[in-house]
Amino acid sequence: DVSTLDPQNTGEVVRRGARASLGSQLLVQMGSAGATVILARILTPHEFGIVALAQSIIGVVSLVGLTGITAAIVTSKGDVSAKASTYFWMAVLASAVAGALLWFAAPTLVRSLGQTDVTPYVRVLLLSPVASLLTLVPLALLQRHLRFGRMNLVVVLGAAVYFAVEIALALAGLGAWAVVVGQVAGGVVSLVVALVAARWLPLARPRVAEVRQDVNLLGNLGLSTILGYVWKNSDYWVV
Repeated sequence: DVSTLDPQNTGEVVRRGARASLGSQLLVQMGSAGATVILARILTPHEFGIVALAQSIIGVVSLVGLTGITAAIVTSKGDVSAKASTYFWMAVLASAVAGALLWFAAPTLVRSLGQTDVTPYVRVLLLSPVASLLTLVPLALLQRHLRFGRMNLVVVLGAAVYFAVEIALALAGLGAWAVVVGQVAGGVVSLVVALVAARWLPLARPRVAEVRQDVNLLGNLGLSTILGYVWKNSDYWVV
């Protein structure tokens, strides 16, 4: 279990954590920019288009109404072991259902957007948002106990694997698959590192009663996320 820090040190830890988080985000952005420059010299515009469309479609899986998990866990009073485990299994169920629906809907979706060869990419890339949803819980536990260094480690290692794998596979001639496999690999690594960093595994049995009071929070945040995502991507889907 994640240990609790001395309250007297909380302010300083938060300030250091904020600075470290900013540094890690800048590092990830620099790595992303560098990887994009390298990939631009390897992949064709058509391959970039495949990746962009696939990523846009699979983003729907992240809109399953669980965006309030972090806030619910961080702000809860007392022991959150049962609540965290319940949210983890809720994320497993929600991502499985959303992923299955999108798996079968993918051919129709890509045809409606004027594409015929993107379905396999969408189906494989589904693993990435699933891993991201499951990573929410251990990351929330780390944030609850102010383990910002470990949170940043999760972000940086996941991104590093993503960039390294996609560049290596692109150089090997895998085209758009290089980015897809790299993104999935980065997501899986982030999940594993987050679980190890939090020193946490979910309880075998979820307890719905533990999260019933958070339903309104999850619903409101989920609706806001859905509307924002549709607004952001509607122009691309139309084009």
